[in-house]
Amino acid sequence: VIERDIIEEDEPTNKSGKYITWEEDDSMVMSWIMNSVQPQIASTITYYTTAKEMWEFLRQTYSQVEEELHNLRQGSQDLSQYFATVKATYERLKFLRRPCKSCYKSHFAPTMVAKFLAGLSPEYAAAKDQMLTGSEIPDLFDAYNRLSRLAISLSQPAGVTPASALAVGGGRGHDSTYSTRGRGIGRGIGGRGRFQCTYCGKIGHLV
Repeated sequence: VIERDIIEEDEPTNKSGKYITWEEDDSMVMSWIMNSVQPQIASTITYYTTAKEMWEFLRQTYSQVEEELHNLRQGSQDLSQYFATVKATYERLKFLRRPCKSCYKSHFAPTMVAKFLAGLSPEYAAAKDQMLTGSEIPDLFDAYNRLSRLAISLSQPAGVTPASALAVGGGRGHDSTYSTRGRGIGRGIGGRGRFQCTYCGKIGHLV
């Protein structure tokens, strides 16, 4: 294959004979490379004089960004900060290798989602496993939106019950109040001030 030979071989030292053919092939491959990358990337390789030099620069740069993405971890970042970091690195990778539509849908996009999920903190383990083992892996934004909803529930302080949960459990709350009132009356007529709320724990009221 012409392009494979060109990007692997050094420029011939002999400037005669097959050199003219090599020069033509090299120019053609350089043109292919320039037309296959984003303009911002093309501007960084335009001064290279051979296709091999161009390709080696792109290969090393792509490998570095891919390794950076692979090693990303949420750590002390909150979910939105971690997502922004992954997304920025992901866009840099797309600049270096512009995938065709079918490759993007079948490989590139799912790989990015898997890398995003792999770096999440342990509290998202169950949600991560559910998405990775589902019948269809969500796209990057859908995965982030699902995790954002989970992050809201995880941020609730211990012992604080959302209003919606209180509404659902209203029947149980009434039973608790009733039994507490019975015990309070048993302590005497002045026991009203000693009633203890079963929700906040304070003395003097029931709810």
